[in-house]
Amino acid sequence: QPILSSAITIETKLANEIPMVMADKIQMHQVLMNLCINARDAMNGGGSLSITLEYRQNIALECSACHIPINGDMIELAVKDNGAGIDANLLRNIFDPFFSTKETDKGTGMGLSVVNDIIHKHHAHIVVDTDSDKGTTFRLLFPVAQTAENKSSTAVSTDKHHILLVDDDISVAFFLKELLELNGHRVTVLNDSLEALEAITAQRNMFDLLITSQTMPNMTGGELANAIRTKNLNIPVILCTKADVPNAKYSVAKILSKPLESKQLLQTINELLPADKSVYSMS
Repeated sequence: QPILSSAITIETKLANEIPMVMADKIQMHQVLMNLCINARDAMNGGGSLSITLEYRQNIALECSACHIPINGDMIELAVKDNGAGIDANLLRNIFDPFFSTKETDKGTGMGLSVVNDIIHKHHAHIVVDTDSDKGTTFRLLFPVAQTAENKSSTAVSTDKHHILLVDDDISVAFFLKELLELNGHRVTVLNDSLEALEAITAQRNMFDLLITSQTMPNMTGGELANAIRTKNLNIPVILCTKADVPNAKYSVAKILSKPLESKQLLQTINELLPADKSVYSMS
């Protein structure tokens, strides 16, 4: 059975001679299939679907998934349908794993989460334009591939803040890693609190900030924060939890509620870390 029925009209417009991007063709196929299936369902099996590829210059937008500003010249791959559109109250959640407005037996709710994961692993972003009368457009914005001439100008800076991210949910950890790296930080991911405590203790000046989930095996995130404080390690801690936790219970700088909001997390990090890393010191 075909993914798209004959009741759907497909139009493609692919620009010629655009700059190259670095992308995995199998994963790009997966992204397109997920977006086309999403469009098919939004149009109830019939309608108009367009796929375009073009070079966009001087973009100034915000990613609908991670909410990071997007600026500059990008390659845009867009999938547009003329379905019912997405309700504004649902738009902020559409990339969350298992979020779905479909009936239980009509899908898992992982389609857009998979798209989001693949796109951000390619250092790209997603912008969603939706209207109840005109349908929805998913705009995938990819950075232009570096040439031999400009690679040398983008060397990794050694004065970036180094964040230790501790979460036993690997998919969440690496999504956050991409988010923080795109925002200019160096990130190390660990999936065990005891390993994190050992790493911080062994190399006291390596990390500038700890972000940890509360629910962890062997040692909770709050207990990890307290253990760090008893060892006189002066490192700010952001504790992420679904439960209501009194601030005074743990030695943390900030408690954030799950599911995390990207804007709030980035704002909190900026509040805790100085813009000039040279003014930051640890015991």
